[in-house]
Amino acid sequence: MREYKLHETMQNFTSKIICNKCGQVFDLEEGYGLETWQAEFMHQFKLRFGYASNHDTEDWKFDLCENCIEEIAKDFKIPPEITNYL
Repeated sequence: MREYKLHETMQNFTSKIICNKCGQVFDLEEGYGLETWQAEFMHQFKLRFGYASNHDTEDWKFDLCENCIEEIAKDFKIPPEITNYL
């Protein structure tokens, strides 16, 4: 979940990112911004459900911290494919 504030330039900026699973808060308002290393530990997910699913026509958007992502992935029957991009 992301909280936004109106910046003095009249543009919205992300002031907080909160993990939807554990509730950990990354406060980006303290003179930081999305470029800061803190935001790198949070990942935003966007899902669009298809026709005939239990969530037909719904779009979901949520943020998870890396600890919660690792915790969820531990329950996978087939582990995620991991590659290094460097």
